[in-house]
Amino acid sequence: MPKGCRKAFRRPFCLCKTDEGGEDALTREEFIEMIDTGGDIMFDCDGRSYTILCWADGGPDIAEQVTEDNHRSFPDGEALVKGYIVNGKPLEERIAQIRVTFCS
Repeated sequence: MPKGCRKAFRRPFCLCKTDEGGEDALTREEFIEMIDTGGDIMFDCDGRSYTILCWADGGPDIAEQVTEDNHRSFPDGEALVKGYIVNGKPLEERIAQIRVTFCS
């Protein structure tokens, strides 16, 4: 698991995955669970890096790292994966490309 990953999820999907869409790839439901029960999540997707602050007032905040572009707030994990756009597609359509690098 990445440093700082302390959550005990159903299976260890905090592992850094490189097999996009493979058998051990993160599922949509697992990613939503991480958002709804986690602290901070950092991940790479489609050549960019992102941070989700799951504990923010009013629901999780997400933004691209190194820039403040694409900062958005959502009421919950479900709304975030449906509504956050990464290079023209909702995050839920890119789940297989997500590589979690940190979660707490």
